[in-house]
Amino acid sequence: MTRYTYNNPETFRLVRQRSETYTQSGHTFTPNGTVHQGHGL
Repeated sequence: MTRYTYNNPETFRLVRQRSETYTQSGHTFTPNGTVHQGHGL
């Protein structure tokens, strides 16, 4: 799963990107601690 963080809703500038593995239980997704890629921009 890849998650993105933006600075504010007006400019939508990408601040951080993080890709990691996860486990799924029903409609809940939980990271399992293995980060494949993480960048602070």
